[in-house]
Amino acid sequence: MSMIFIVDDDYQSRTNIVSLLQAEGFETKVATNAREALVQILLFKPLMILCNCYLADSSGFDLLQEVRSNQEVAHIPFILMSNDDSDSIERALESGADNLLQKPFNFDEIIESVTPL
Repeated sequence: MSMIFIVDDDYQSRTNIVSLLQAEGFETKVATNAREALVQILLFKPLMILCNCYLADSSGFDLLQEVRSNQEVAHIPFILMSNDDSDSIERALESGADNLLQKPFNFDEIIESVTPL
């Protein structure tokens, strides 16, 4: 089964994403902060990471850099999610993200992002 890791400190957003992915047959794991996420990513080695750009303890950009600098998990596709319309897309791609989903997104966008799995 394909496991997708979700990092989001917003309860409603996280719950909606988990429900959608599980309904599509994906296993999910979640974290609400970057510190917890990194530990679990190293432990579970998911097939994909969906991460909010802005977290309570850090940023998704910082977590992305930590993931990309660790050879065990650097290859995992990493998609950032943001409701910031400014330069998030450019910053995400420059930081090494595979994609950026703009919130509010429709759930078809999430499914399209994980379909290659």
